[in-house]
Amino acid sequence: MDGKDERHVLRKTGKRLLVVVGLVLVLMLVRCDLTGPVDRQSLVVEAFLKTDRPLPTITLRQTRSLNDPGDRRANAAQGGTVELVLDGQLVSYEESDQRPGRYVPVSEVGDVPDRVPWRLAARWRGEEARARGTTPPPIELSEVCVEVPPEPVQTIRVDSLRRDSLDIPAEQGYLYPVDVSLHWPADQLVAGEDTMHWVRPQLNPDTTESASRVVNFFLQPVDVRREDQFRR
Repeated sequence: MDGKDERHVLRKTGKRLLVVVGLVLVLMLVRCDLTGPVDRQSLVVEAFLKTDRPLPTITLRQTRSLNDPGDRRANAAQGGTVELVLDGQLVSYEESDQRPGRYVPVSEVGDVPDRVPWRLAARWRGEEARARGTTPPPIELSEVCVEVPPEPVQTIRVDSLRRDSLDIPAEQGYLYPVDVSLHWPADQLVAGEDTMHWVRPQLNPDTTESASRVVNFFLQPVDVRREDQFRR
């Protein structure tokens, strides 16, 4: 190395970026009461439609009080119903016996096609959540840029997530901050067209996680955003 940042550019890869598409629905039906505790559970629906991938598992959860957070099983919204209409075809879901609150397709209908309409309806304890949209086209990467510094960066890692302000551990270490940029052509969206497409770029480094919880919290190799929120 010559002392400058090493930059690797891969052009016209032709590979498809794994895209999180279609649906991210979080329905918060909250009743606010300033004079007393909230005693009503709210329904949270989470699912990701991915083009050219099988139908997703749909998760139903209920909110809980901060004083009683509960575990995954306690937070699961069990006994709900989920229906997905994909390109005019009704897909029924049923709750998994092994994983409460997780709903899976009753039958396989193949991979999710691109540019087709979808509608989702989820019901639980009298509450109903609905969403609709269009699956976006797959992404073709045109360029991948990888920048690696020639030397590691000295860091002081302070675990400020500890509640005890008088017992905040700190340790000295070194990091190689690797910056990866992805480029792909995007169509110009016209007014009124569906812009709720979500993209999920993710790196899978062949390394183990850092021993520091802070590093693992802030240096996640994944970024989920709506496509129109990425820099152009």
